[in-house]
Amino acid sequence: MIRKYLLTFFICLGSICMMGQGIIRHNKVPTVQKPNVSSAKAKKSSARRSTQSVQRDPFASLAEPLKTQVKKLLSDMVLVEGGAYTFGGTDPGSNPAVEVTVGSFYISKYEVTEALWAAVMGSNPPDYKGPNYPVSKATYYNCLEFINKLNQLTHKNFRLPREEEWEYAALGGKYSHGYQYSGSNRPYEVGWYKDNSGNTKHEVGLLKPNELGLYDMTGNVSEWCQGFENFAPLRGGYIYDSPNERKLELKIPKDQPLKMDFYNGFRLAMSAPVSHASAKHEVDPSQDTPTPPAPPQLTHDLATKLTVPVRSQIEKLLGDMVYIEGGKFVYELLNVTPEEAPGRVRVIKPFFLCKYEVTEKLWTLVMGSNPSSYKKGDDFPVENMTYDACQEFIGKLNQLTGCHFRLPTQEEWQYAARGGRHSNGYRYSGSNILSEVADCNSDSKQKVGQLKPNELGLYDMTGNVREYLEKSKGLYSNLIRIVGGYWYLKAGEYYSEMWRVSLYGSYGGGRFTGLRLALDDK
Repeated sequence: MIRKYLLTFFICLGSICMMGQGIIRHNKVPTVQKPNVSSAKAKKSSARRSTQSVQRDPFASLAEPLKTQVKKLLSDMVLVEGGAYTFGGTDPGSNPAVEVTVGSFYISKYEVTEALWAAVMGSNPPDYKGPNYPVSKATYYNCLEFINKLNQLTHKNFRLPREEEWEYAALGGKYSHGYQYSGSNRPYEVGWYKDNSGNTKHEVGLLKPNELGLYDMTGNVSEWCQGFENFAPLRGGYIYDSPNERKLELKIPKDQPLKMDFYNGFRLAMSAPVSHASAKHEVDPSQDTPTPPAPPQLTHDLATKLTVPVRSQIEKLLGDMVYIEGGKFVYELLNVTPEEAPGRVRVIKPFFLCKYEVTEKLWTLVMGSNPSSYKKGDDFPVENMTYDACQEFIGKLNQLTGCHFRLPTQEEWQYAARGGRHSNGYRYSGSNILSEVADCNSDSKQKVGQLKPNELGLYDMTGNVREYLEKSKGLYSNLIRIVGGYWYLKAGEYYSEMWRVSLYGSYGGGRFTGLRLALDDK
């Protein structure tokens, strides 16, 4: 009996074991080959390093020694925090004293060296002396050629400093100690001049810097600043100057931009990014940025009286009006009258300005005919009319729309062309490279809005067709001003710059000349 029970027990136990093994086999998770963790991490790390390398070295594609020189240049750019100061009025024959507000910007602590010039231009400057010596014997247009090439290679926006920027930086900016020279009351501490230069230029950065860490703002070589019209300022003094003759850091001669001198060089500037807390581009930082209002619209009654083509063009015109925030800026037009002396601060009230020049289509729909000498098509700018014809066109347009369109004033136009409160200080309206923003040196005018706009979204403020401005009031009301350059002009001809002013008689001469419309902010 016991044997029988034992046999039964073992049989049951064997069955249970076999069932258990089946269950285990049935539920077993398939083996998955594990990845090579170390290899994956290595690949990921390599990819991360590669990405970081690209981020850290945006100039990896540049060949040596250009890459080294560009990196050094960028590391040597000093942020100059903006502020207000009294510009000019320091020496006989200098700019008249005027209160100006300078926005934040970057400026290089050294004058452009012969090594940097050679790396960018592919050859040594004519007066080569050594890699760490400042470039000299440079014309104004030599400087612009160098900057344009540098910007093409680096995709940066280097420029010459504006005169008020240069002077503000030379004085020490917000950290000025009021020194007679840039960084000291003793000229030999900070500058190479007549008494210590040995009649030759010296390597950059050998003497004491000023309060901002800028070297050679007094003496060594004179420095070109951003020009206007056919004038360009030279600042800083040079090796033949005597400290008893002038305050070297405040030298303000205006000279022909083509002048070549053995001791004319330059240093580079850049506008500070808008995102920088202390580098806003507002000309008057104390002003709050208002919410842009909408331009006026056609009333229902007026809209129903217009044909479809006319209504469509007028609605498009109103939609293309750009709100220009008001602010202060240093007026730089040609000194044609005592009222228009350059260097004076102008206060601009908010207004609207059309992003495009008036087209042949809009003019024809309003006037019934097209005066253009070069009839090209609907979207091309109208040209070849008189100033009085412009006013007649505006009068009819205002009757049709119930609005108060007008020509911009010379101050408004220049303020807008320079980018208003958002200016980056470009030589042309929207760029330092003429071909990006203007059809100059061309056989004909082009359609509006084909190239890059400026900081405010305005097209063709440089080149294409010139533009009439509103007459001044008072003693000089017979003068008619035309700005902007036109398609025949070449880069390097100051006529193509955004602040070109031409004078005509009461009726004007409209060849190559069109117009752009403005509206008051009401």
